[in-house]
Amino acid sequence: MFIGIDHGTTAMRFSSGDAEFKISREEARDFSAGDLARLAPLDEIEGIAVCYSMGDGISAVTDIAKVENRGVISREAPASTSAAAPGSTMRSGRAAFLPS
Repeated sequence: MFIGIDHGTTAMRFSSGDAEFKISREEARDFSAGDLARLAPLDEIEGIAVCYSMGDGISAVTDIAKVENRGVISREAPASTSAAAPGSTMRSGRAAFLPS
């Protein structure tokens, strides 16, 4: 059994393909590995895929084939943005659960 974890802007989402659950970022403070038993018996979990999707517009664990406009989006940083050097490129990544 493999599970997917999406670390999003407002929540963390967990899926085994057969079961899923979501917790808020605040609830994540108290999360422990034992909580994964909500998806499958812990001794059956062989691997975990983690994606970091903050700000990517994906609001749920989603089959990659159903995600529209996926991929890296590049755009020039506005001149007034102090975090980026002039002419640098800002990137926003898309992430999705790959079903087993």
